[in-house]
Amino acid sequence: MPLPINIFKLLNGIVIENERIEFKEGWNPDAIYRSVCAFANDFENNGGGYIFIGVEEQNGVAKRPVKGLALDQLDTIQKQMIGFNKLIKPVYSPKLSIEEIDGKTLIVLWIPGGSNRPYEVPEQITAKEKRYYSYIRRYSASKKVNQEEQQELITLANKVPFDDRVNTQGSIDDLSIVLLRDFLRITKSRLHEFSESMSKVDLLTLMDLVSGTPEMFYPRNVSDRAKAIRIWNYPLEALEEAISNAVYHRDYQVREPVEVRIFPDCIAILNYGGPDRSIKSELFKTGTIKPRRYRNRRLGDFLKELELTEGRATGIPRIRKALKVNGSPDPFFDFDDERTYFEVDFQIHPAFIDEINVVNTDFTLNSNVINGGLNGGLNGGLNGGQQNVFRLIKENEGIKVKDISIQLNSPIDTVDKQIKVLINKNLIERRGSKKTGGYYMKYL
Repeated sequence: MPLPINIFKLLNGIVIENERIEFKEGWNPDAIYRSVCAFANDFENNGGGYIFIGVEEQNGVAKRPVKGLALDQLDTIQKQMIGFNKLIKPVYSPKLSIEEIDGKTLIVLWIPGGSNRPYEVPEQITAKEKRYYSYIRRYSASKKVNQEEQQELITLANKVPFDDRVNTQGSIDDLSIVLLRDFLRITKSRLHEFSESMSKVDLLTLMDLVSGTPEMFYPRNVSDRAKAIRIWNYPLEALEEAISNAVYHRDYQVREPVEVRIFPDCIAILNYGGPDRSIKSELFKTGTIKPRRYRNRRLGDFLKELELTEGRATGIPRIRKALKVNGSPDPFFDFDDERTYFEVDFQIHPAFIDEINVVNTDFTLNSNVINGGLNGGLNGGLNGGQQNVFRLIKENEGIKVKDISIQLNSPIDTVDKQIKVLINKNLIERRGSKKTGGYYMKYL
C-alpha cells in the first residue's frame, strides 16, 4: 500500500532531510536491517527515516533513472522481511510500499521512530550465530552505539515525543477523514487514490496515526495544520515560519495554546515550552542554531509535507532572511532560564511607524509600557512571562503571588522574579500588609 507522502519529493530530498533517507542498490538484509534499527531508535527524535531498495546512491542523492528490482524478487523480499522483523528486539515492523519510478519497480521502507526503544538487531541478520547490537544514525550513516550512547538511548525510552504518544483520552471519532484525505491530496500522495475506498481505521493505521488493537484504537497526539496570518506590514514568510515553528516546537503537555499578539507597532508569537537546554541564548544573535533533539518529531514531518516548514535548523535563518529582504528590523527572541516559554517579536516596518495611532484606554500607563511594548526581552521591554503577569494584575487588581502562580501554572519563584521586574519598571506596586495585601497597577 502506498505511503502517506509524495514519493517523488521524498526521492529528491525535498520534504525530508537527506540524512533521514538511505538508498540501497539491491536487497542486502544485513546492512538494511542495521539501518532499520538505527531509524527505529531515532536517537535525535527527528522522526525515523526511509530506505529505498533498488536505488543507487551517487554523491549522496538518488541516481536517476533508478535501477529497480526484478519483479520475481519482490515476493521473496517481503517473505524474508516477515522473519527478519521478528529478530529485532523488541519486535519492530517497518512499513513497506512497492513503488514504480522511472519505469522500474522498487521497494520503499518507512521506519518511524519506535515507541519501544532501545531496539537492537543482529549485526549480521542472515548469519547463523547472531550477535545483537543497537544502532543509531550519525549524519547519513548507521553506526553501532558506544557505551555512553547506549545509556542515553535507554534514557530516551521514557521520553517518547508528545506527538507520538497514544492519547487514551481521545477517540478516532475526533479525527476528520475529510481532512486526512485533503492532506493526501495536497501533498500528492499516491495513497489518496486508495483512500476513498478505505475505512477511517485503515487509513489512520497506514498513516501511523493510531495505536491499539482492533477492539480499541486510540489516536496519537498529532495536531492539525497551522494557519498563517497575513499582515501587509510584515513579511509573510517570516510570520509563517515563526508560527509554524511555534506549533512544531511547543510543549503539548503544557495546556497553553500558541499565542499571536498583535500590537500597534509589533507582533509577538509565544509558545510554551522553551528551546532545548543545549541551545545557548547567544546563538540566537548569530542565527546558527542547531538543536540536538526535537520535541515533536511526527508533527514536523506533516508540516514539511505541507511545506509549512523546511529542513532542520532552517527556521531562524529563514526568518532573518525574510526580514532583511523586506527591510524590516531584526527579530527579538526571548525565553526564561527555566525554558518554560519561547517568544519571537517582530517590529513593524519603519515605513509604517508614522501611521500608528496609539489610543490610550481609561488610564495612561507609564511610558515604559508604551515605548517598550513587546519589543521586549532582549531589547529592554517585557518578555512573555512578564507580560502574562502584568495583564493578570491589570485584570485582577489586588491579586496575590500564590494566585498568579496557580492561574499561570508557573512556579512561585518565577512569578516573584517577574513581579520584581515589573516593580523596577514602575509598572505595578504592592499595597496592604504582608498577609492581606496584593499587587496593583501603578498609574501616572
